[in-house]
Amino acid sequence: MYSDKQDRKWYLITGKLSDELSTEELTEFDRWIDADDNKKLFKRVSKMHNGIPETEVLQYFNAESAWDKVNPAKKSNKVRQLVFQYMRYAAVSIVALLIGVLATKVEWTQKPVQLCEIKVPYGQTSEITLYDGTKVWLNSGSTLKYESAFNGENRQVWLEGEGFFEVHHNKALPFIVNNNKGNVEVLGTSFNVESYNDDPEIEVTLVEGSVKFEGVNIGKSYLLEPSYQLTYNVNKKKVDIAKVDTRFYTG
Repeated sequence: MYSDKQDRKWYLITGKLSDELSTEELTEFDRWIDADDNKKLFKRVSKMHNGIPETEVLQYFNAESAWDKVNPAKKSNKVRQLVFQYMRYAAVSIVALLIGVLATKVEWTQKPVQLCEIKVPYGQTSEITLYDGTKVWLNSGSTLKYESAFNGENRQVWLEGEGFFEVHHNKALPFIVNNNKGNVEVLGTSFNVESYNDDPEIEVTLVEGSVKFEGVNIGKSYLLEPSYQLTYNVNKKKVDIAKVDTRFYTG
């Protein structure tokens, strides 16, 4: 038996990762992982286990060989199995430590401008703050690409799906939301953009400030006022602008 729940938790995690759990233990693991916090923990450890093959920590770690070197006489299987489990815990901890070191190293050597990407799974939402202080709320099934540090001429992002933006005001640096149906340019404002790839329309809903929309293949730009929504159908090349209750589009 294990001394406490922590031992059992790590036994289940490492056993699952190494595919060594019995049928009864797999059932116990399924019950354990039902909790959201446990799912997050297992996901993080799993990423540690699978995400940095360059270190090859687990590949070259041989618990059996290590035990033989420490105790050639080989004690009982029960004791050896317990030691192997703790050795696996140590290996997981080493992986976690190396991830921290590698992440720090990547951050130090990162170029000033790098294109980052966030994909939001269906059924979830995400909130991020960009380098300039702009806040973005992304809806389910959306993807946002953005520069880790803006280039000094403008602030560009690329959106697929739906996002609500609170743009940090900077008159000298226009903020541009790029999309395959058109672009939205602002200086500092709050607005919502909805444009999924399987929908021919893009909707821009302005809460406050002002935005300029330039649609693909229409040859002109449109300036929106607060509480107005622009809808552009890329197939029909048709633009509609109407006053709306923004709460229905920005909630």
